[in-house]
Amino acid sequence: MSFLNAPQSAATFDRFGNEQGLTMLIAHLPAGYILGTFARNRWPGRSGIMAAAMLGSVVPDLDMVYFHFVDGGRTHHHAYVTHWPLFWAAVGGIRDIWPPSAPSLPPQ
Repeated sequence: MSFLNAPQSAATFDRFGNEQGLTMLIAHLPAGYILGTFARNRWPGRSGIMAAAMLGSVVPDLDMVYFHFVDGGRTHHHAYVTHWPLFWAAVGGIRDIWPPSAPSLPPQ
């Protein structure tokens, strides 16, 4: 049997017309690299800015673990709250105000 006669598996598509599969699990990583490069050039000398940009760009894709292993692909992962920019803006805002900063110790 040659590869020309091999049976082809039918592609499955979600309700948005996207082909289902693990073609690009970490889709936001390239955007994080671009943002990190820009930020590193804009604010030189800030340590960890590239790592923060890369990590921050991948965190929204952690819902793919739930999408594939718990939900079974029934709900498109862009519909999860962890894929909403407003959710991450709220998380960042809460992180800025909570917990309140501790008073600094007087010098000895």
